[in-house]
Amino acid sequence: AKGRIDELSTQQLRLDQEMEFYKKDPTKAPAYLRRQVEETQQSMVVQKRFIGEQEAEIRRINARFDDELVRLKPLWAAAQTSTQ
Repeated sequence: AKGRIDELSTQQLRLDQEMEFYKKDPTKAPAYLRRQVEETQQSMVVQKRFIGEQEAEIRRINARFDDELVRLKPLWAAAQTSTQ
């Protein structure tokens, strides 16, 4: 997703250069160019949302393992003292 964001950023720069000609009145830009700009922006939002969801999933999993570790430490300590 991060690689795709880099690709989209490069594409956005190219489109911004093309849109520079229509800076005073963007509505005069060709429809295909306006559509490409919009699609690039939407794709960027989708990729950022995907990355955010993945990061949230990582945080959720780490929190679950942290909770599990808190419960296991006393059990491990008890098992270690009983074997000695």
